[in-house]
Amino acid sequence: MTLLIAVGTGDGLILAGDSRTTLSTPDQRWRVLSDFTHKVFQVDRFAVATSGWAFLLGRNIAAHMSEFVREFNSEGKSPEDLSNELVDFFGSRFDDHIQAGLDASPPSGSIAISLIVMGYADGLGECWEVSL
Repeated sequence: MTLLIAVGTGDGLILAGDSRTTLSTPDQRWRVLSDFTHKVFQVDRFAVATSGWAFLLGRNIAAHMSEFVREFNSEGKSPEDLSNELVDFFGSRFDDHIQAGLDASPPSGSIAISLIVMGYADGLGECWEVSL
């Protein structure tokens, strides 16, 4: 379970998250895999935090985010635009992961990956949450 906190004030935006990765075992126990997982990212002038699945296509989410950051052009874009691009980016990788048989598709209505995006548009702070 990931804890993410997003706060917007007149003085700025705050986005924070824990750094623990856990695994649920078949016998309903939890195992700690890492206490050093990168879940909060700077994407140009925006902040993004992730929760949910820690790996896609054999790579951790931080590796995928690094790839996204290299390709992303923020010029003229809002936090909503970034949210939509992240859904497209992670959505295609998620679909490829499931089609490759690396994990079973999650039950209908459940969330595999959640993203919180914070930034400014027209001088106003915005916070968006999108889920796969």
